[in-house]
Amino acid sequence: MFFLLLPVGVDYKASRWPVVTFSLMGACVLVHIWSIALWSMGVESYVWWMKSFWFTPSAANLLTIFTSLFVHADIFHLLGNMVYLFLFGASTEDIIGRGRFLTLYLVGGVASVFAHVALTSGHFASDVPLGGASGAISACMGAFLLLLPKTKIEFKFFGWFFFRPISRDFFVSAWIVMSFWFLSDLLWAVLELAKVAENEGTAFGAHLGGFALGMGALGLLKLWWRSHPRDNPLEEPAPEPVRARVVRHTTPERPYLISQNNEEYGPYSQEEILQYLADGSIIPEAHFWREGDPEWQPVSQLPTPAL
Repeated sequence: MFFLLLPVGVDYKASRWPVVTFSLMGACVLVHIWSIALWSMGVESYVWWMKSFWFTPSAANLLTIFTSLFVHADIFHLLGNMVYLFLFGASTEDIIGRGRFLTLYLVGGVASVFAHVALTSGHFASDVPLGGASGAISACMGAFLLLLPKTKIEFKFFGWFFFRPISRDFFVSAWIVMSFWFLSDLLWAVLELAKVAENEGTAFGAHLGGFALGMGALGLLKLWWRSHPRDNPLEEPAPEPVRARVVRHTTPERPYLISQNNEEYGPYSQEEILQYLADGSIIPEAHFWREGDPEWQPVSQLPTPAL
């Protein structure tokens, strides 16, 4: 019997080409091809590669902190990370913008490296090298969780059961998937710290650090969006009232003109104005005028409809 479960899609349609995501994926692939070429040249070349581009805490330097975000141990390590980078990176880049996304990726990757050192026995005295994009990708996943928690993630299930192939598709909410992923990594990290279990093949601390950085960064960005709603790409803009030709003439059915932001709109009925006030198209600071009025008056003084 053989079983395999993979995320294959996200229920989100990007509005633009994910240039940064594809560029990062391309960089990781090219770096891995280079590593294969060095490995084929002999042991000495590959040892140089490990020392120069992987992050070893006991021989840490600024360069390897960044280069370690693009190296991978084997083709399966690379492919697994690229699937997650494409699924969660493209969506995050589309929403927050390319510059912010690249910054999130790199800063999240750096945070994941230091989180790994902090949560690993030996800390900066450790000789175990660290490499892979999973810490930086975890930052993208943390950001994705705050941006699109209710988005559905598509999974494909493959398997062989008594020589019979099995294939199924199903969808799970992003908040469930991300919560399970984070809690499972947290459990393994705690078990390693308690020396109950050992798994040197996976840097669970790096995953946790990157994920926490991604959530924190998006939390701060959402606070900014709250005070600057026009900058929020997830906020639907309130529709402007339909603008009429500016003439100071009204009818009994639509007796009111509206002035806001140095523009005049209308004419409107009282019910229309109340509806526009409710959905935000007319702001509370606007003024109204009707034929016969000596001057414009605040909409807060609009007569209340008789019951």
